Amino acid sequence: MLAFLIVIIILSFKFLDKAAPYVIIAAILLYIYHLIKGAFLFIWRGVTSTPGLIIIGTIAVIVLLTLVLTANMCDVCSKKYRHGTLAHVKDGKVCFNCLQQVGVDLTQLPTDISVEKTLSVKDIKDLQAHHTVIDPLNRWQYYQTHATDEAPTTTKSAMDASLSTQDTADLHELKALLDDGIITQAEFDAKKKQILGL
Repeated sequence: MLAFLIVIIILSFKFLDKAAPYVIIAAILLYIYHLIKGAFLFIWRGVTSTPGLIIIGTIAVIVLLTLVLTANMCDVCSKKYRHGTLAHVKDGKVCFNCLQQVGVDLTQLPTDISVEKTLSVKDIKDLQAHHTVIDPLNRWQYYQTHATDEAPTTTKSAMDASLSTQDTADLHELKALLDDGIITQAEFDAKKKQILGL
């Protein structure tokens, strides 16, 4: 086919003066069509052959099994749950049990508060690892006042602005207990996160 294309190009320059570019374009388009048709025929033969069908069937089974096995699975504890017992967080699905372990009880919160939208799977795993319980209402209020396109970050000035006088007094009391050696650094950090609602 390539030899035929070359012959057409040479003959069009010899015998067709002004029409030569049009003939060349038509010949090139015909050649491209032939290549595409050949590629599709090759793929079709490969797909419809017995090994091709086996490969495609295997890939389809793997994809379907993956979808079935990961459907309705909590991204924190990796357990399967019934439909409707998972909450959607920023980057996945979390069961109500995992949310309750960090202080978020969706059944007790008003319907217009979506605290789970302020949490990510990593946040929940970190809170569970440190045995930290958050105050969902404070977190939601903080999220509403400081919502940006990015994930909310906690800075010292933002935390100071949102702290009440009682929270500040509690933090000073905690720091005094830590300085006196009554509580450990880990206990201090856990209680501090609880007070701050993180």
